[in-house]
Amino acid sequence: MKKLIYILFFFIAVSCKKDDFSSTGGYNCAKEKPVSADFMMGEIYGDEFIDLDTVVMDVDYNDGNPANFIRDTYRTVHFKANLAGASYEWQVGNNGTVKTSKEFSLLFSNRVGTIPVRLIVHKAPNKYCFPNDDGIDTIVRYLTVDNVEPHPLFGEYKGYSLSNPSEQFTIKIDTTRFNQIGFDPNTGNYVYHDGIYNLPNGNSGWQKFGGGTNSVKCDFYPEPDQLPYDHAYSCFGNYKYILESDNYPLTNSDEMNFKYYTRCRYYPKTKKIVIIYWYRKLINYNTFGPKMADVFIGYKQ
Repeated sequence: MKKLIYILFFFIAVSCKKDDFSSTGGYNCAKEKPVSADFMMGEIYGDEFIDLDTVVMDVDYNDGNPANFIRDTYRTVHFKANLAGASYEWQVGNNGTVKTSKEFSLLFSNRVGTIPVRLIVHKAPNKYCFPNDDGIDTIVRYLTVDNVEPHPLFGEYKGYSLSNPSEQFTIKIDTTRFNQIGFDPNTGNYVYHDGIYNLPNGNSGWQKFGGGTNSVKCDFYPEPDQLPYDHAYSCFGNYKYILESDNYPLTNSDEMNFKYYTRCRYYPKTKKIVIIYWYRKLINYNTFGPKMADVFIGYKQ
């Protein structure tokens, strides 16, 4: 009997040796990973890094005349390696400057189409778990910075606000040359802008985005020349409410503070949109009710 117990103990000890931390130098190989140059690229939404292969540049339609469209608009793209504690060698397109930090950002002032983004990492490998790992890895991804029409955000979204989930309604987000939302007396031309319609429900008019739109996000903060007013930069049509920031009065530093603004995040894979918004009911010209907060959740139709 003693001999049988000894044999069983020896078998268990040998079979578990791979996961015995004292015999592996403290490594649990099931949780370890080989050296990898995996990285993310895209845009930032608050504290969230949105990984994208295509970063959209908006089209400024100006007066609606195609000859006057501005297709090259500024867009910042962020890059971040997933592996910590390594040395990094980034090459973005044909840019001769090699970046060596774990993460960085680049401002694109014109459309570049599709370009390669290469990352090479060097780090001492875990030879116990990965005896064939040489500590060097290279990954190439392709980034597109260009106009996309229609813009991925734009369309109709059916959903509800969290304050009243049983009430379904449809909003619109638009930025086409046909979305004529104002008249500029200085130029005598009609104005075309990014806009949102029917938020909150019953707001049958367009409100202009103050902060603009990115590939999967939008911001509604007032433009600097509108300070100290904290409501949406301009509204057109019949509307009962105004979208706002969450702070009054604004300061230039608040202008850069993400948490203060009505904003949206779009999820392309599920076609879901989440809009965190603040609003006031319009009582009469430049007189508003108390500030209210809500969240719209909808899906593109």
